[in-house]
Amino acid sequence: MTLCIGWIRKMKETEEICLASDSMFSGGGSRLPVGPKLFPILRGDCAIACAGNTGYTMPLVEHINHAVEINGPIRDRAYDFLHFVHLVEDVVNSCLYQEKEIQENDRVGPDFSMILAGYSCMKRELLLYTIVFDNGLKKMVAKPAASIMGLPVAVIGDYELISKVRYKIYKAFEDAGLKKGDTFGYEPLDVLTEYINDCTIDSVGGHLQMIKVHTYMRVQPIGFYYPETKRIYYYGRPLRKYETFPYLIYDLSDKSFKHMKVNANSFQLVHEKTNELTKFKKKEIR
Repeated sequence: MTLCIGWIRKMKETEEICLASDSMFSGGGSRLPVGPKLFPILRGDCAIACAGNTGYTMPLVEHINHAVEINGPIRDRAYDFLHFVHLVEDVVNSCLYQEKEIQENDRVGPDFSMILAGYSCMKRELLLYTIVFDNGLKKMVAKPAASIMGLPVAVIGDYELISKVRYKIYKAFEDAGLKKGDTFGYEPLDVLTEYINDCTIDSVGGHLQMIKVHTYMRVQPIGFYYPETKRIYYYGRPLRKYETFPYLIYDLSDKSFKHMKVNANSFQLVHEKTNELTKFKKKEIR
């Protein structure tokens, strides 16, 4: 299985959605700790997180992106994210209808779920959905994420862990002195890290991966720097020493964002500071 968490961070002047996941692929007797589970969509304003049977999730994400590719108004965002949500439902359900065998599992419905995150120009807000099987409708349905402390938080993955994870996130908010409606930071990421590092849980493991969806309709991948190995991990994969990384890096040693500074065949993580603009003067137009 896996563990994926999506939450909306409210800041002073804007908002962003964070999607985070572990990177352990398990199944068929193998365990591959470098599995990407977060997928930016070709429209550029939204992303999907996947949990469950990769026999479902990987083909379905590809088909969603292919549907975007061939439908110009959807690809070019002439259709709002709200309409795109319905396309995702249609593509997923039409693919599942082609299945030739009944899959038996402990739950009713296909053994997978998704988080869909994006920005709606029509509503002028970030939206967070979980795509799950509706037993009454007998199909996959996109539902608004349930809230914690008044803010949407989506959790998918190991079914036995979901309620425990949501409670731990609530406790993390509470311990931080936050109240309903307050903004919060990366508490869900700390909870996810705790589960990844728990050796007694086989369904979650590997390394952190995260992407952000912004209100200016862009998706930003995030790298993670692990001080123990002195390596950057990107979608769960350790970067080679000759690779550069152009995106933000979350340094787990001090829980801060940094950029890579390239120096020959090695790199350093440094804070990027912006100098004040003091050379500009107001001029009269004649």
